[in-house]
Amino acid sequence: EGENLSLDLNAIDIDGSAEFIFTATSNNTSLGDLSINGNVLDFSTLDNQYGEAIINVIANDGIENSSSETFTIIVGK
Repeated sequence: EGENLSLDLNAIDIDGSAEFIFTATSNNTSLGDLSINGNVLDFSTLDNQYGEAIINVIANDGIENSSSETFTIIVGK
């Protein structure tokens, strides 16, 4: 609760692209705020909220999307 998490996002393109646009979604938006700035994903928990959020991240190289990568954030008391 009241904590912030920042994760660096990385991707590799078989065509050699070095620029990616990342998007992320959460299945539990009442748990916290999710944002991406460049290649950094930030998750800020909301006060008095506890539980799990499943986060899906996709990278796009300007032509097509990557497969979705999924992880879980657990916010406890």
